[in-house]
Amino acid sequence: MAEVVVFVGPSLDPARAAELLPSARLRPPVRLGDVCAAVLDGFDVIVVIDGFFEQVPTVWHKEILWALSKGIAVYGASSMGALRAAELAPFGMCGVGTIFERFLDGTYNDDDEVTIVHADDDELGYRPLSVAMASIREAFEQAVLDGICTTEDARTLVARSKARHYSERSWPLVLRDAEEAGLDKDRVGRLRTLFTTPEADAKARDAAAVLRRVRDDLAAGTLPAAAPFDFEPTYNFEKLLAIVRAERAEQAVQRRFGAPSAQVRAGLDDTNRPLLQFLVEREAKRLGLRPTTVSMADGAAAEASPEVVEEVRRLESFRAQLEGRHRQELAMFTESAYVAAGGTATGQPVAERMRSQESNRLDDGRVVR
Repeated sequence: MAEVVVFVGPSLDPARAAELLPSARLRPPVRLGDVCAAVLDGFDVIVVIDGFFEQVPTVWHKEILWALSKGIAVYGASSMGALRAAELAPFGMCGVGTIFERFLDGTYNDDDEVTIVHADDDELGYRPLSVAMASIREAFEQAVLDGICTTEDARTLVARSKARHYSERSWPLVLRDAEEAGLDKDRVGRLRTLFTTPEADAKARDAAAVLRRVRDDLAAGTLPAAAPFDFEPTYNFEKLLAIVRAERAEQAVQRRFGAPSAQVRAGLDDTNRPLLQFLVEREAKRLGLRPTTVSMADGAAAEASPEVVEEVRRLESFRAQLEGRHRQELAMFTESAYVAAGGTATGQPVAERMRSQESNRLDDGRVVR
C-alpha cells in the first residue's frame, strides 16, 4: 500500500480531506524543508495543496525536484500546490484543477490569485480569514452565466477586488462594491446567495479534486511518473538537507528520551565518566605507566618530577581522545553533527534556520517568495 502525505490547511477542512483520502497522512501547510522530510520519511506520494509563505520561507522547487528524482509521485493543486505544479510540470509534477490550469496557460500570473490570510492551527485550525482572488474571479464568471450581472459589471468588480491587498479581500467588501457600482438589491441578493455556495470556493473545489485524483490513481495503479532529468544537488540544497536530517534526529531523541539531545549528551557524559576513568587506568597499565592521581589542572604538577608530569600528560591526552570519540559517536547516533560543527543544537525549525536571504534563493538567483 502506497504511503501518502497531504500538506493541507485553509483550502480544505481536514475532516473533508480525511473523508476523501482516508489512507493519507495529513500535515500542515508545507514550508521550507517539509518535502525533504517527507522523502526521508519514506512516502510514496506527496500532495501539496497549501503552503506557508511570507512569515517563513516557502517550499523550494529543488525539494520537489529531489522527490521526483527519487521516483515519488508529487501532486499539486488549489494554492501553493497549483503554483509549484505549474512551474514544475515539465519535470513530472502532476497538477490538478482549474487554478493549476490557469497558472499553467498564463491566465493567472500573480501569486496573490491564491494568497489569503488564515488563522493559526492552535487558534482556529487554519480557518480562512480572507477570500482568494481566484475564487472571486470564478464567482463572477458564474454570475455572468446566471444573468446576475453583465460582463462589464463583472470586469469592474473583479478589478476593484484585484486592487486590494490580498488580506483585505472578502465577500462583504465585494457586495459593498456591487452596491456602489449600481447593482440593484435583487441582484446584490443573488450575488450574496452565490457567494455562500460551495461552488464559490475555487480553492476548496480544486483541493477536493486532487485528493479524488490521487485516490483514483492509487486504485488503478496509474501514479504519474517523473519526466527524465538529471537532479543536480547544490550547496544550498545540501545545506538544507543536512539541517532537515539534524532536526529529524533531534525530534527522534526528544521522543525517545524526553529531553533535547544536548541534555541527553550531558547526562550520558556524567553516567559514563567512571567508565572513561576505568579505560584510562587500564590503558595506563597496558602501557606500563605508574597509576597517579596527579592532575595537570592543579598545582601538584609543578612539584612532581618530570617523569610523573610526562605520564600525566599522556594519560590526560588519552582521556581527551576517549571523551572526544565518545562525543563523536553520540553525535553520529543523533545525526546532530551537522549542527554541532557550528555550535550546540538550537531546536529552531528548518524555516527559521534557513531564513537568510542567501539561503532562500533559487539556482538562478531569484528570491523565493
